[in-house]
Amino acid sequence: MKKRGLSVLTAMPLCWLVCVQGRGEMSEREAVETSRAYLAAGHEAGREALRQKLTRYAGRIDPVLRALRPAAAGKVKPGLSGLQHFSAPGLREKYKDDHLYYYVPESYDPARPTGLLIYMHGGGGGTAREYAGRVIDKAHKNANGIAFFVDKIPYVTVSPSAPWSEQDSNRWARDEAEAYLAAVITESEHRFAIDPDRIVLAGTSMGGMGAMHLGLRMPDRFAAVSPGSAAWGAAYWPVTTGTPFFIIHGANDAVPPGHPTKAHRPKFTDVFYAREAHRLLEEYGIEHIYAEHDGGHSSQEAKPQIEQFCRWIVGRRRDPHQKRVVAATPADGKVDQPHNRWVTLLEVGEGTIVLDGAQRRGGGGWKETLEQWNECRIERRTHKKKGGVVDAVNEGSNRFTVKTENVKRFALWLHPKMADLAKPVVVSVNGKTVRCHARPSLTDALRSYERRRDWGLVYHAELVCDVPE
Repeated sequence: MKKRGLSVLTAMPLCWLVCVQGRGEMSEREAVETSRAYLAAGHEAGREALRQKLTRYAGRIDPVLRALRPAAAGKVKPGLSGLQHFSAPGLREKYKDDHLYYYVPESYDPARPTGLLIYMHGGGGGTAREYAGRVIDKAHKNANGIAFFVDKIPYVTVSPSAPWSEQDSNRWARDEAEAYLAAVITESEHRFAIDPDRIVLAGTSMGGMGAMHLGLRMPDRFAAVSPGSAAWGAAYWPVTTGTPFFIIHGANDAVPPGHPTKAHRPKFTDVFYAREAHRLLEEYGIEHIYAEHDGGHSSQEAKPQIEQFCRWIVGRRRDPHQKRVVAATPADGKVDQPHNRWVTLLEVGEGTIVLDGAQRRGGGGWKETLEQWNECRIERRTHKKKGGVVDAVNEGSNRFTVKTENVKRFALWLHPKMADLAKPVVVSVNGKTVRCHARPSLTDALRSYERRRDWGLVYHAELVCDVPE
């Protein structure tokens, strides 16, 4: 696509807009049909032709976007759904063996979009897929603590089976888990009227570790994240700015061998992990809640804290246009993910960024001796990873301040709620300033949607900036 040059200050880094100002006369109805075909196109040649056609549209963007969003589903039976499978186009075959279990509250009304609570189950590599249904059914003997409250919150709750692996005990943190969780959201929107700004992620044990990883990889998808009885290894915590974590953990999660009343548990998810996350979030000044209890690993022992979480999420909303956004990759030290709300990292340098970390040393696993358990330690440490950071602030009055670390090129996605796009935008990058025009286009709005396929994260114009040497 042709890049239209913008005026810049002498000796300043180049900043340009990747869009073409439409001049043709395309009707709103034709724009909707062409946009829908563009999003569904399976090959780049066809997409490019449709993209060029869309540049002719010069009308209002928001009505087109509203028409493209999923239509509200019809009435559904409240309560537990029983075993469900993916049914949305493109997902049915891709995830044909995976399980979904829903709880629909009595208050659900398809005429009014509701929140979505995604609950990720625990277990390990051999945990059967049907386990996902047990943990939200309070009548089951193995019910998770969340099961006792899903009927008390005005959200649809979904418990999907974890990405399959017989060897990996951290299935929710696998590389493919992000795409899988995005598919769970898409499937839920296919079935229910879901408010994209009221999606909450939670999990316990293996699911809690997944909440840690996925909450760092895709914080912009959630109104809140709740890891329970979890561990983590590396994190660039500032990316969670605007996405509060509600951390639940038992002070006695780890149990020594030979304990008189409790079953032995190694320090795989020792309370140190939760306390260290809490300490770092406080240090960075990031909103969160830390709810420690006197029990152990089981969520059955955390019912008061889980009930508090269920009440708290009702008022949570994601803000797609929040003033400060920190994008970093790889934020969980594992998977590259360049997007966060209205920021995208386009090119990082050859250097590294520093992530906080917690590392377990020693211990003998499930067959360890008391001496091994006592010698096991979880230590603070830092990790150096090849990656980059963009810390962007909307100062108001069409001014943006950006600081970068090991980044060569990035994009700011702008919405009329963030700036007056009829006027010039001033961007300061590491102390050097550019002045440019961000002209809205339907093609940019669709491209912004494609980053996450999230209708709540759509922006009207893209500004691409080179970082000065």
